[in-house]
Amino acid sequence: MGRYDEGGSVLFTHISDEVAFLATSDGLEIIDVSNKTNPQLISEYPLADTTRSVFVQGDFAYLARNTVGVEVVNISDLSNPEKADYFCDDSAYNIDVFVAGDYAYVAEGDKGLEILDKTDPENLVQEGQYDDSTGTSLSVHVVGNYAFVADYDDGLEIIDVSNPSSPNRIGHFNDGMKAEDVVIVGDYAFVADSNTGLKIINITDLTSPNKVDQYDCTVAESVFVYNNFALVGRDFFEVDILDVSDPEKVTYIDHKSVSGSVNEITVLNGYAYFSAASSGLVIAKVGYDADGDDLTYYEETSVYFTDPNDNDSDNDLLNDWDEIFTYNTDPNDSDSDNDDVSDYEEIIAGTDPLDPEDFPITTTPPSTTTSPTEEASINQSILGLSILFLFGVSFAAFIKKKK
Repeated sequence: MGRYDEGGSVLFTHISDEVAFLATSDGLEIIDVSNKTNPQLISEYPLADTTRSVFVQGDFAYLARNTVGVEVVNISDLSNPEKADYFCDDSAYNIDVFVAGDYAYVAEGDKGLEILDKTDPENLVQEGQYDDSTGTSLSVHVVGNYAFVADYDDGLEIIDVSNPSSPNRIGHFNDGMKAEDVVIVGDYAFVADSNTGLKIINITDLTSPNKVDQYDCTVAESVFVYNNFALVGRDFFEVDILDVSDPEKVTYIDHKSVSGSVNEITVLNGYAYFSAASSGLVIAKVGYDADGDDLTYYEETSVYFTDPNDNDSDNDLLNDWDEIFTYNTDPNDSDSDNDDVSDYEEIIAGTDPLDPEDFPITTTPPSTTTSPTEEASINQSILGLSILFLFGVSFAAFIKKKK
């Protein structure tokens, strides 16, 4: 549907309203995505090194700057982003950053998980560190008092961060996976495993997580879950779409091709934003289209309230998509202007399906329409009058002849 590519690799995208914040090989780029087919650059915040991840909270963007550190950028003026603060942990790889409450949680590669106090975004302070000296922390997702870390060849780590100055691991799952990305939804962790695909792990018992299902594919690098669907970004320019309404019985639905390895996926309001290694930011309408009307499941159930399993929800012979985007008629009402002529009949006849005063001339207006019973009665009356008339003419001729 749309793309923004000014050169360089996009490694991560954070969406806030109609603005995309891109972590790129050249720094931070801020993009207006209100027009999905034609995203436009608002401003740039150039850096000499690669920005691996970005998280936006309020007027500040938090950047994980690879080997350099974590940088905070004031974005209150989107057209003029300015440096607010910078924190460097020597020899650490700053790969992912997740902000929750007063803290920024940073996946630091072989240094584990770092916790920064960002109560004052212009004065970051190190609060705590968790490092078990195994694995490589690549992604972090925080829910409540727990941080879930994709720790590559050490699998999924569950860390209690209720005391940020002294985080400790309480749970762990590893079946030989190489965990690249993790997303938490309810009682389940969805882990992108570059070895075998997507792993779904039940985390009801945080101390003893267990795998309940998996989706096999090659080189899964990223995952995003929304509206009972999981999008899995793969290294081979593919995004697989899965039905995870039952996380313990994952079903493949569809896939989309993307030009470039998909580093990260974000979905908002029915649109997917793919951070692609060689083609910038790619925007696509995404979701399962069971009835083939070019409306996604999300759009049908949450925006237009049409039937996701019927491409003609009101049975008027017009496709739901055409009613919404071509004719502006109501896809849930076969007669949008209530003139007793269906939208389809009006469109075929060339009249306006939204104007009750404009209907095909062969159709009798509602106020003068007669029922079949009324028509039969009228016909009988006409026949009776005709018989009386003929009788009268014959009688008059008979009288004339007698005279």
